[in-house]
Amino acid sequence: MPDDQPAGLTGYICPRCGGALSRREDGHGPGDDEYRCRIGHAFTAAEVWIEHCAMRNRALGAAARALAENADLARALAERARSLGQGALAERLEEEARAEERHVGTIVEMLEEIGAGEAEGDLGPDR
Repeated sequence: MPDDQPAGLTGYICPRCGGALSRREDGHGPGDDEYRCRIGHAFTAAEVWIEHCAMRNRALGAAARALAENADLARALAERARSLGQGALAERLEEEARAEERHVGTIVEMLEEIGAGEAEGDLGPDR
């Protein structure tokens, strides 16, 4: 960050590369600060927030998909266990699938509450 003004690390990560972001006060007014990572990605405070919201939404969507897949896998394993006469294991796997589906529901509710479903387009119930 070539400039005479010192920049301080923020504790935030660059939404493009994952590197540490430094903040440099612009001096023109509140909200005019510049956030920049080591390799040069630069953002205003509003841009950092927007990018982080999008990153959060993608992470929550990925978590919901992983949980839904895990529920499906647990159900498939439960069916296999039942066919092998392992009823107790099958029931445990079914309970695991139900728990995963509850977690998916919680995440989907979170995404709906923050309005991410519309913004991301692929986070609705049909994933």
